[in-house]
Amino acid sequence: MSATPATKTADVLIVGGGPAGSSAAYQLAKQGVDVLVVEKQQMPRYKTCGGGVNVRAARLLPFDLDPVIERTIYRYRFTYRGERSFTRESPEPLTYMTQRMNLDKYLLDQAQEAGARVAENITIRKVIMADDHAGVTIDNGDVYQARVIAGADGANSVVARELSLTEGVQREIALESEIALSADEIAAWNDTIEIDLFSVWCGYGWVFPKEKHISIGVGGPKADIKRIQEYNKRYLEHHQVADLKPLRFSGHGLPVRANHLPVVSRRGLLVGDAAGLLEPFTGEGIGNAIKSGQIAAETIRAYLQGKADSLDAYNARLNAEVMPDLWDAQQFVRAFNRFPRLFYRLIRDNDYVWQSICKILRGERGFSDINRKLGVFRYAIRLF
Repeated sequence: MSATPATKTADVLIVGGGPAGSSAAYQLAKQGVDVLVVEKQQMPRYKTCGGGVNVRAARLLPFDLDPVIERTIYRYRFTYRGERSFTRESPEPLTYMTQRMNLDKYLLDQAQEAGARVAENITIRKVIMADDHAGVTIDNGDVYQARVIAGADGANSVVARELSLTEGVQREIALESEIALSADEIAAWNDTIEIDLFSVWCGYGWVFPKEKHISIGVGGPKADIKRIQEYNKRYLEHHQVADLKPLRFSGHGLPVRANHLPVVSRRGLLVGDAAGLLEPFTGEGIGNAIKSGQIAAETIRAYLQGKADSLDAYNARLNAEVMPDLWDAQQFVRAFNRFPRLFYRLIRDNDYVWQSICKILRGERGFSDINRKLGVFRYAIRLF
């Protein structure tokens, strides 16, 4: 006889234990909400990501990230199509380097210590959406049921697909290798990141140093996958690591949502990469993952307490607090790639421009701020 499927319940079910899901779970659990996080794999698990956490993202968290920070970045080395390198630096930290497998485990541990329950090695098969509850069925037939479900399951979100919330998400792609270096080789990177500009349209290459290895990769529009693959090969050869066996090599989708499209469906909502909240200029997604998780937690708690009739306030807050900057960043990326030599020289030679870039890298200023400073010229940028 086959076992009878079991039903497990919570007030809130969060699918995915990355930065978005863990941030929402932490805040809800701290407020006494019964929250259950289901994660597809056993933590720590590998996640394709450069692992950069900007200063704003770190400040959003109510606890210290020091246990998982491997390097603090003060300098960026820029190259133009693999050549003409120059280095710019800042007296303040620009980015913190982590390994996503360690970062995600650490964030989920904080949520669990706050009172969230965690179930790992759970594969979601179907999302249930009823008038009085939401939930999922998993691969063994068991059901996880809650009053609200949050999809935090990344770029290829099952929850987003099941809730028909994938429309309007632009897909980019990243290819990344993790390559171990000798102590002397890794020391040469110290507090420096490399960014290669304009080798492909609307794409870039990067080298992010960790404690004992580098993450080296390239990204760009998914429609240009063949060019991205060729670029990746050239970039590895340029850094003389093409013949080294990588610790890991992987590809990953980078989702960018179109402005004002919904991320809420009845008793469900999306956070982080599942909601397409990647910032398209820097490729940074961790900050918006954390912020969206925190906004979701506040919205869900109000809904559970009967202070709101729906979760629609989450859509409204994302549209007001997150999406304007992502939309403006998309416009800026187009202009940036239309005039490569101009922007390359401005970053290299103009201190005011570099200070503005520093504030963007740290997350202290957004592209909406830049548009306001441009005034009427912002309309010219949107023509591109």
